[in-house]
Amino acid sequence: MKHHSILLFIFCLLLTRTTLAQTTPGITTLPLEVSAVCPGSVIAVPFSYTGKVGKVVVQLSSGDSFTTINTETKTLSTDNQYPVSVHARIPDSIETTQIYQVRVVGENSSVISQASPTRLMVRGGAKPPKPVVDSLVRVCSRSSANDYMVSLYAGLVPNAAISVYIDENGPDFPTGNYRIGYSFDKTKGYIEVYKGFQTYPCNLHQRDFYFTQTVDGCESDKAKMVYQVWCREEAFKFDEFVYSNGSSSNGRTTYCQGDTALPLDKKGYKRTNEANMYVLFGDSYTVGSVSTTVVPTPNTDKPGRFGYYLRSVPHPGAKVCASFLSSSYLDVVVNPRPPAPTLSGLSPIYEKDQPALALTAATSSTATSLRWYLPDATNAASLSSATAPVPPTDKPGSFTYLVSQVQGNCEGPRVPITVEVVAEDVALSKLVSVYPVPALGETTVELNAGLLASGPAVLELLDGAGHVLWEAQTRASKTVVPLQSLSTGSYNVRVRLGERQATKRVLKL
Repeated sequence: MKHHSILLFIFCLLLTRTTLAQTTPGITTLPLEVSAVCPGSVIAVPFSYTGKVGKVVVQLSSGDSFTTINTETKTLSTDNQYPVSVHARIPDSIETTQIYQVRVVGENSSVISQASPTRLMVRGGAKPPKPVVDSLVRVCSRSSANDYMVSLYAGLVPNAAISVYIDENGPDFPTGNYRIGYSFDKTKGYIEVYKGFQTYPCNLHQRDFYFTQTVDGCESDKAKMVYQVWCREEAFKFDEFVYSNGSSSNGRTTYCQGDTALPLDKKGYKRTNEANMYVLFGDSYTVGSVSTTVVPTPNTDKPGRFGYYLRSVPHPGAKVCASFLSSSYLDVVVNPRPPAPTLSGLSPIYEKDQPALALTAATSSTATSLRWYLPDATNAASLSSATAPVPPTDKPGSFTYLVSQVQGNCEGPRVPITVEVVAEDVALSKLVSVYPVPALGETTVELNAGLLASGPAVLELLDGAGHVLWEAQTRASKTVVPLQSLSTGSYNVRVRLGERQATKRVLKL
């Protein structure tokens, strides 16, 4: 048992020492990628490491002592990484035609590497020219899922390597945030820049890039490129949006036949960015339609559907891009206006307090409905209702109702119906007799002989709605009123003498 304890202690001790050895920080500088450079050039120094070595720097030596040179910030806080590189800039004032040792060390010098197995010559020589770049590159913001990258090009001399910086004076090392590539013949290098989606409110995005080219270890001065991403703008917004399929959008505006039409910017769409954008119009239903900046006004003479295409175009000098939509379409729908409804019979006449029936009118089709307008206190027909009104007969007078047909949002002509409510002349009613009541085929109206001295009487037979079914003018004291063609029910015989009138009820069997 004692031997087992001793063996376990030795095993734990060995394991602890192995673990400490594995995690002890250490750096190994690897062979250099270049053998010669010029003063002021940037080199990438490869190395491997173990443990958490912290911040590292590059050192040079032409003899026994090493000097730290300007090194990009790189802090290594993870154990056992694969080989990496750190950039460092060769000083402009360094002595040329010398061979230098290069190594990577911890900044606090607690982790020191052996020098790279390869040496670096710093030689004299002229810098290559700056790369040829556009001083200003303008692109539009991202418009689709595939439109997320843009390439920024620099013209290079043969066999040159391209580098890009995001500041002119610092940080003094190429950025690693952009993918660097070359065109087919390598006379142009490029970086790919992510454009990103447009946000609102959209602001002009601008960044400066600095390109260099390196030939045989000599790096050129920096060539500046100003990179701008402009917003995509719409010059208009539809009053009634219908749909968008990602490349085009559709709106709609509706009229009734014969309506007074307005220009599209008054009814159809609203301007949203007039300062930067204008709208170009064309007839979307006509092949080869000529575009114009004149705002169209639709023609509503005939029912149907037609449309216009609208395109947002930036004003010259405006720092915006056209919309990502290739086209926008505004459909104009002109709905038919229904005709006037058909009235049944003449306008009704009622005596005061006589029960009245609902007014009637006929629609021209099942697609239409009736709209009634009732007289207000001034007898103006302005109060609308979908229900046929029953005229009140509590006071005498002439009352005007209107009725129209409606199909969708379109209303046809309004037709008047005048309802007469007359007061009963009690004295006249006593001088008029109607018999027999009830009657089968006919009834007789007998007038007092003295009533006809001033002129003829007008006799009328009315149905329950006040419609006149039969009418006669007479000077005879007795007049036969035919009932044979009428259905069974209640009717009224009205006698009019000038401004006077009286009504007698007749029941047809």
